[in-house]
Amino acid sequence: MKPRMLLAEFSTADSLVDAVRAMAKTQGGRRFETYTPYSVPGLDEIASAQGAGPSPVRTVMVACAAVGAALMFFLQYWSSVEAYPFNSGGRPYNAWPTFMLTTFEITILSAAIGGFVTLVVTGRLGRLYNPVFDWDGIERASDDRFMLEVELDPASKSDPVVDLALSDLLRHHGALTVRERVA
Repeated sequence: MKPRMLLAEFSTADSLVDAVRAMAKTQGGRRFETYTPYSVPGLDEIASAQGAGPSPVRTVMVACAAVGAALMFFLQYWSSVEAYPFNSGGRPYNAWPTFMLTTFEITILSAAIGGFVTLVVTGRLGRLYNPVFDWDGIERASDDRFMLEVELDPASKSDPVVDLALSDLLRHHGALTVRERVA
């Protein structure tokens, strides 16, 4: 079953933020997405309060860096001590200071690759098509309009009063147009 979506168009960032705050208070738990020509202060705090949480990119980068460093150090240790022990100049087999340069390089590379992959996956950047681009006037979101896309509950299909209340709430807070359709 395809989700039903509601798209509201606002002329100012303040009216968009007011509408999102009001929607979060009265209609809490709805999934929403905003499309704005620039970063609007206040929207991130509302999304975090709704349960969006912080981005996992940092955590994944730290984990990938630790795993990459441990694997690289182990690989050098194993090859120097176990697989091919060669005593050069009376140094010990486990000459860990010589392992640090490549271990550091692999740590940075692992963190960068892990962060990039996490960003692509969590940001859903692999999608070549987003149904929101079918909406008339969505291109103005990159110029002079502020758009709010709200996912409607499938259960509210039988109760249009809930959808009407949300539409009225958005219009009350400055929405120029409010449209509904199946995504």
